[in-house]
Amino acid sequence: MKDFDYTEYPSDTLLNAIKNAQNYQRECVSKYKSCTKKLRNPRGYSKQKLTYCQSYVRNFHLTLDGINTEIRECQEELAKR
Repeated sequence: MKDFDYTEYPSDTLLNAIKNAQNYQRECVSKYKSCTKKLRNPRGYSKQKLTYCQSYVRNFHLTLDGINTEIRECQEELAKR
């Protein structure tokens, strides 16, 4: 995030943000796998659920890029200290 200033936060807060982002990253990967499985075998799922999964799979890389950017920026700020 270009407009976000990580320098005003203490190291503990940045470490916690990294940990939370990594946990969220794992959740997103798990949800991606679940959605791709549902899309491969759509039987028994509602049209609304399948539409949600299609949208999630289509935009997954954007979510993952945002998480990775946040982790990288926090780590860069910690490396400066």
